[in-house]
Amino acid sequence: MAADLSTGDLIIMEVGAERIIRVNPVTGAVSTMFSGFDFGSTGLRWAGVDVSPDGNQVFVSNTAGNEVYTFT
Repeated sequence: MAADLSTGDLIIMEVGAERIIRVNPVTGAVSTMFSGFDFGSTGLRWAGVDVSPDGNQVFVSNTAGNEVYTFT
């Protein structure tokens, strides 16, 4: 989980639903940012999610491949 400092929203990797969501902690509103991840069957080990300070990029790390994916 990460906080988007530009909005105060929480960014959460939802492994069971294979998506990354944005949650507004004030209103409780939930929106899907990215979906279609294969968190289990590919052998990838998704480790975490983070957000750039300006909120324009989301980073997802994979410890199995020592990789970081960037989404805009």
